[in-house]
Amino acid sequence: MNCRIALSFVAMACAANAQVTMRATAATTLRVAVGSTTRTIPAGADLTAGASISVSQLAGGSCPPGAGSGAGASVAITAGASGPRCTFSNQAWENGSGFFCGVAPSTAGAHDVLVTLTAPQPTAGALRVSARGSNGRWFSIDIGNDGSAELVDQGDTLVTQEYEVPILIDSTGVGVRLSASAVNQSGLFWSTGSATLAVEFLQSGGRLTRIGAPCGVDLTGHYELIDPFFSTGVERFVFQGSNAPPWPAAFFVIGTTDTWLPIPPSNCPFRTDLLIPVFVTLNPAGQAAVTLNVPAGFVRTDFRIQFLVGMAQGGLEYWNMSEALRVRYP
Repeated sequence: MNCRIALSFVAMACAANAQVTMRATAATTLRVAVGSTTRTIPAGADLTAGASISVSQLAGGSCPPGAGSGAGASVAITAGASGPRCTFSNQAWENGSGFFCGVAPSTAGAHDVLVTLTAPQPTAGALRVSARGSNGRWFSIDIGNDGSAELVDQGDTLVTQEYEVPILIDSTGVGVRLSASAVNQSGLFWSTGSATLAVEFLQSGGRLTRIGAPCGVDLTGHYELIDPFFSTGVERFVFQGSNAPPWPAAFFVIGTTDTWLPIPPSNCPFRTDLLIPVFVTLNPAGQAAVTLNVPAGFVRTDFRIQFLVGMAQGGLEYWNMSEALRVRYP
């Protein structure tokens, strides 16, 4: 695995609302076969709208009526609980064969599907990959499409595996390679080999909600999970105020409740109670930032933050104030 791992949200055009999309392509030729009869989907084919292939063959001869074998593979992208989900299913079966009836062998794969996730803005969440299988299958799932598989078939008779990793999806995309094959178990009644792989994007539980509108200055923010595999010093909120006039008095206000208190003569409103003021220095571009670390073991928080900048005009002191952000974690 070699992919970006972080959680990030942007206020106003909030990435918590950004749409993560999935695209599926055939990374190799998808092939199902019964004996010498095959069906294929060429490598590089776009499978995003869904695709399926199947082939079957009756045994005939001395076999019982209806005895035969078949194979199939399908790809489908659906809406999951909190994000898109791609399922890659493979089956190879025979039925009614018995031990004294020749039924053509059937196979699905080995073949690969590449799932690519993208988002117009950096969007936080987790990838959940899973595998289910029965006799006569093989599979692997590679998050990051870097040749290092996170789930690999262990050869159990029946298998259900699941793996979840925090991840950042952005416009450059993250690839997940799903590899699988299935073969029938010749000589058994109603035998089926199957492998069903799935990858689902789970939206992060953290949320930043905009309250009100900017009044002269702007505020953006994001939440970062720097490294999910260690428990200390890895989570933080980063907020940036911008569009400020060149005036030295600037600070962030952190509170716990919503208010609406206009301050004359600008009448820009306080939108949260003044519990913790954090004074900052503006850079030449009229920007300032503050970072709030999340202590290890911290369970839950719900607070508001607003950016304020003072300015003088005509002998009067004005306050420009951003919209407020309500921050809920996790």
